[in-house]
Amino acid sequence: ISLDDTGPSGTVWLVPPGGTTPRQLPPAIPLSFEPVRSELAWSPDGRYLLAANTVLDASGSVTAEYITGMAAWLPQENRLLVVDGERMWLADVWGQETAVISQQRPSAWDFSPDGRQLAWAQKVEESGQIAIYLTDLQMLETQLVGMAPARELAALRWGNDGRLYLDDWGQNRIWVMEARPRGAAQLAAADAALVEVVPLPAPTANQSDGWSGNPVISDDGRIVAFLSNGKLTDHTRNGRAAVYARDLAAEQNWLVSLTLSWQRPFDDILNVALSGNGRTVAFYSFDGRLTIDDDDPCQNDFTGPCEDLFVTD
Repeated sequence: ISLDDTGPSGTVWLVPPGGTTPRQLPPAIPLSFEPVRSELAWSPDGRYLLAANTVLDASGSVTAEYITGMAAWLPQENRLLVVDGERMWLADVWGQETAVISQQRPSAWDFSPDGRQLAWAQKVEESGQIAIYLTDLQMLETQLVGMAPARELAALRWGNDGRLYLDDWGQNRIWVMEARPRGAAQLAAADAALVEVVPLPAPTANQSDGWSGNPVISDDGRIVAFLSNGKLTDHTRNGRAAVYARDLAAEQNWLVSLTLSWQRPFDDILNVALSGNGRTVAFYSFDGRLTIDDDDPCQNDFTGPCEDLFVTD
């Protein structure tokens, strides 16, 4: 970064991940004095770089000089959304206008999660209300969603649940609105400000419903034995910590501490060991129903010796 009478400017470097020599892109680009990540963005196909509203190709040649306003790549194609002081429009990688979305500057906007639509808000001068619109970025068709309950909108976010989140900073409220024509709006939170909409992580397929831990792994890394109180097989129903073995290559689980009635033991098992070849599992248990040879009356009477060492092939 260097500073002169026109303000701060800087050069951009391309750093290959393989450790080869970094390459400096030749032109000096206007940057803030402390550059932030938002000032550098690759196009969706990785062929162009948007650096502080200047577009460069991978060789460092400038394809579009400084674009006035706020510029961002469309999520699915090499076009730019530009919001300047007067309007909102689309530009190609050479900075040429390809379409106008609105002849007025919107107060807030956001892309849909799939990148195909744009939601944006604009105040209606006659009524003072804020209208919410949806624009199809392929067809370039715009539809009115409805009027937002807010009078002053600081931010708009499109959530993964298909709803729009509106930051009504004038009344310190957050509204949610369905992202469709005539979408209904409802109050989500009072005395609050919208910072970000963070989607919940998608549940993992076949995820355990309980705790698992104390793993031991075979020498070749294929078999792992562990304790869990989750329902990992059809024979586990009582919520106790049992011993399991998993073949990581075959992606299969086995209930090792299996009673003669095909259930897991009535007590929680606390320790497990695995042979180096992954064929033998050892563990302690109070349950006298794991083998026909165990005559300990410890399911109801704990006066005698109870805990036994079991070995399973």
